Amino acid sequence: MRQRLLFAVCIFMAFGGSSAFAEDGAPPFPEVKKIISNRCQTCHSEFPSQMEFSETGAPNGVKFDTAEQIKLYSPKIWIKATQEKSMPPGNITNITEAERDTIAAWIKAGANIN
Repeated sequence: MRQRLLFAVCIFMAFGGSSAFAEDGAPPFPEVKKIISNRCQTCHSEFPSQMEFSETGAPNGVKFDTAEQIKLYSPKIWIKATQEKSMPPGNITNITEAERDTIAAWIKAGANIN
């Protein structure tokens, strides 16, 4: 019994303590939301923290403040962040390939926000 518990803890830690991917292969939305919050919302928000957008607002009016907004723009996120890799520009927020892959897997699985 103790060995099983230790094995389960090791597996949990190997995946960063997260729930990893759901049964359908999609990463859970909270994981995707965290990536988008850290890597995209510095510009794409009602209140961007990037200085160049702090007075003018989100570029092209694209905001990722809510789950619904993220889902709405998921086709553009797919193109710009996972295929062209033109977002974030110059990789200013240091998004990793693993994070891009997580976003891509979530979108491919249907961009579920529930």
